[in-house]
Amino acid sequence: MVWRSPFQDSEPEPVVGALRPIESLVSDTTVFLPLAAGGHRKPTALDGLTGEEKWKYDGTYQPDGPDGPVASVPGGFIFPTQGGTVCLAAYDGAERWHDEADSSQGVGITDRYVMLRRTKQERLFQRWTTVRILDSGNAREFWTGQFDSNAVSGPASDGDGLIVVLDNGGTLWALRP
Repeated sequence: MVWRSPFQDSEPEPVVGALRPIESLVSDTTVFLPLAAGGHRKPTALDGLTGEEKWKYDGTYQPDGPDGPVASVPGGFIFPTQGGTVCLAAYDGAERWHDEADSSQGVGITDRYVMLRRTKQERLFQRWTTVRILDSGNAREFWTGQFDSNAVSGPASDGDGLIVVLDNGGTLWALRP
């Protein structure tokens, strides 16, 4: 064993079956602890090789985002805040980018892309979902589209840039930057 750390202060909920996957908490050699626990009161990043603190996040973190609280991307972490979705560098916690538009209602991750979903409603029955696909490293947008539905799947990728999503009307969308 190299090191260990408490993960949350409160008593964990009893788990039936397997624990939730934690790969979203690891990027490069950084481990992100999003919940207050032990000696850390704010979301904290630890060096995965030594267990020593690398940095803390001081912003308005929202741990109960719709698609999971934290997602790891190459060299960073993406998570919801009260002011929108943020991406921090794994090494030092520097802000890579911040998407402030209407705070995301869903974040989907592929190998190097981030899909931000927002559903809006007008009048009683009219709903649509706006999807933006960004490069996870610099937030450069490469596709935006609207779906005449309230649900769109998370993205799937082939690793070479092809991204596929499914809307709840049964249409499969293949996108390439």
